[in-house]
Amino acid sequence: MARKKNTKLWEWQKNAQKGGVCTRCGQHYDSLTVDHIIPKGILEVISEDAVYEDEENFELSCFACNRFKGMRIDLSNPKTKPLMLKYSKGLPDIKF
Repeated sequence: MARKKNTKLWEWQKNAQKGGVCTRCGQHYDSLTVDHIIPKGILEVISEDAVYEDEENFELSCFACNRFKGMRIDLSNPKTKPLMLKYSKGLPDIKF
């Protein structure tokens, strides 16, 4: 799927191409990817709004770390629980 220009995700990906430090492994890379902390496929299930452009849900990671994480939820990431609670508002009896 092509990224639409002038979206938050597009801006993040453009900046990721400049490189930096992977939030998962801590290594420096010349180019990074934008990882959704809560994967897009899971957002579609837990949120009626399916907010893909929420910058709180973005973090920069290297290609290998992003690929390894895939469609999983990383409970060791301190951002995961608050985001899950934010996106799951309105769903009954979700406890973490």
